[in-house]
Amino acid sequence: MHKNMQKQATIIMLTFVFALVVCGAVAAADNSTVNATNASSVSSTNAAPAPAPAPNQPTVNAPTASDQQASSTPATTSGGDPRIVGDPTCYPTIQAAVNNAIKGDIIIVECGAYNENVVINTMLTLIGQKGAVVVAADPNQPVFTINSGGSGTKIIGFTIMGGSDGIELNDVSNCEIKCNKIVSNKDGIELNNADFNCIKDNEIKYNLDDGISLYWSDGNTIKDNRITSNVDDGISLYRSEGNKIIDNEINSNLGDGVDLYHSDWNDIIGNEINKNYYDGVVLYESDGNLVKCNDIIDNRGKGVLIAGSKGNEILKNDIETCIPCSVCIYVKDTNPVLRTELTDEVFGRVSELNEVHGNSLIATGENSYAIINNSCEKLNAECNWFGSDKNPKCKIGGSGVTLYCPWLKEEPTKCKCHKEKKSEKTTTKKSVKTAKAVKVTAAAGVPMQTTGAPLALLALALLAVFGGLLPRRK
Repeated sequence: MHKNMQKQATIIMLTFVFALVVCGAVAAADNSTVNATNASSVSSTNAAPAPAPAPNQPTVNAPTASDQQASSTPATTSGGDPRIVGDPTCYPTIQAAVNNAIKGDIIIVECGAYNENVVINTMLTLIGQKGAVVVAADPNQPVFTINSGGSGTKIIGFTIMGGSDGIELNDVSNCEIKCNKIVSNKDGIELNNADFNCIKDNEIKYNLDDGISLYWSDGNTIKDNRITSNVDDGISLYRSEGNKIIDNEINSNLGDGVDLYHSDWNDIIGNEINKNYYDGVVLYESDGNLVKCNDIIDNRGKGVLIAGSKGNEILKNDIETCIPCSVCIYVKDTNPVLRTELTDEVFGRVSELNEVHGNSLIATGENSYAIINNSCEKLNAECNWFGSDKNPKCKIGGSGVTLYCPWLKEEPTKCKCHKEKKSEKTTTKKSVKTAKAVKVTAAAGVPMQTTGAPLALLALALLAVFGGLLPRRK
């Protein structure tokens, strides 16, 4: 009996291996069939006689000394030659095309890898075709630099890597940075004294410092960007006013999500600011800012930190934490510190006149709090939702006074921007799934019907019979 069981087990194993081998062969046959079909269709589509060379074909200009303004490191390319719209000349580098362009020109950069640092001193539009990758020739310089004469410049559609900054804007206005992938630089995008620019629809990740940094830069719009997994802050503002940070995904950065330092009258609206290693939003000695309709969830420090700041409004946000010893909203004064070593003068700021209303403040982590107020001034935090209709006193702490009564007895309605964003994401996911399903069907249709299905069924039948899954005739 024991031998029969061993024999049967051996047969089952051998048959199962045989079935796997057959299925593997089927898959290989199907793939080769698909590849052959695709190759034949491509070759038949592209099989056209080669055009005769043009009689007056322009020659490629040799690079001049001015082509290397950004760096002494020579620029190289393995892509197509950049060209200026309306000019038949093909240039060896992006910088060469920039140097030969005049104000308002459009430069098209074909698919390929470009190893250079590009400096722009006049208003241009640079459009990268799909697959256009620019890597810094000198990693100590920005990949793209737009200087004061370049106000109104647009940089669209590039992958930008390996510089001290991906894109640096200096003393410019009305520039547009759009639809780029900016990865593995120091800062992704840096603005210095740059006003009224638009940074939109970019993917900014894996940079070694901040995703986007603003220094003394006012009135800029940062919208619809995906800013993730940067080594420091997602977005950092220093002494910058009147900027709009709207509808961005600012997640999983190793610093803060959004950090404002001495920066006033900025709007932070409709963003996802989730799972950053430190705080979600920091207002450090920053006044009159609006933080509204954001999802600020599971940041490891504070959801919103207000330090020495006045007159800020925290309205209609969804601020949640399940992290132990964390807090949704933390308010404090800045500690007095020594201004100089030569005097005893000290300074610090009190957090006052801040308003916290209509938020959902859910703290479920061990020893976590919805609000901690350690300021010497009262905090007005009326009409917030704390997760239930019960008195939220146990979720409010600190040495300061927090006015939390009345509190909301039911969860507030989500902001319109939240609903639209979530609806958009759901629609996008469904369309992607549908596209994937259609793609699989198209790729596997004919070969599986003609070869794969019968052989696979045969393998399964053999497994069933020899493995004892089906009764045999005596």
